[in-house]
Amino acid sequence: MCKKMTNELANSKNQAKRRAWPEKRRQMQAKINNKTRPWEKSTGPKSDAGKAKSSANALKHGARSTAFINLRKALMANEKRLDALLKRL
Repeated sequence: MCKKMTNELANSKNQAKRRAWPEKRRQMQAKINNKTRPWEKSTGPKSDAGKAKSSANALKHGARSTAFINLRKALMANEKRLDALLKRL
């Protein structure tokens, strides 16, 4: 095996063995976060276009979205009306 391949294999094995942060590191990170308070600086999108774009961040497929449900209800209502009209003819 070439040296590059063995290094890549070693790196992939090391990534699988990653551990959580030790307690001391977690405490240090918590102090840093409490000191800098990054949640107060993040304001989110300000423009309407940015808000519309970020509103779809968690959207996976949209089959349960309000817009899709309303569209489905409207289509079903139209289908019922068409069925009623066809029965009259």
